[in-house]
Amino acid sequence: MADPARLQRLDLFASCTPKELKRLAGLLDETTVAAGTVLTEQGGLGSQAFVLLSGSADVLSGGRAIATLGAGDLIGEMALLDRAGARSATVVTTSEADVLVMDPQSFETVMSTFPTVARQVATTLARRLREAGQDD
Repeated sequence: MADPARLQRLDLFASCTPKELKRLAGLLDETTVAAGTVLTEQGGLGSQAFVLLSGSADVLSGGRAIATLGAGDLIGEMALLDRAGARSATVVTTSEADVLVMDPQSFETVMSTFPTVARQVATTLARRLREAGQDD
């Protein structure tokens, strides 16, 4: 179970009420992973999404680093949104990191029950698509 106070400090959950944060905390597992932990593997099927609470991670595409993630960043949501596509990138922690873990059921509950969080997820995806288009 996650800590509601830690959730509130993240942009993804900042618009949630205290009651919503408490409910969200019950849906999310919090764990600590070592540096070098592979959270997602490009081409693999995804069964979890993650939110970095602390620490950092590199996003790799074709073995090349394309971004660095930090506290508050969402990882692996695309695989849970479409449930059919392969992971678009590999994400590896570069330091010890505290992460929130969502399985498909908890992710679906979060997306359908908390519209402010769903909007933040959509905003994150739009920003990433826009940034990816600028790389071409």
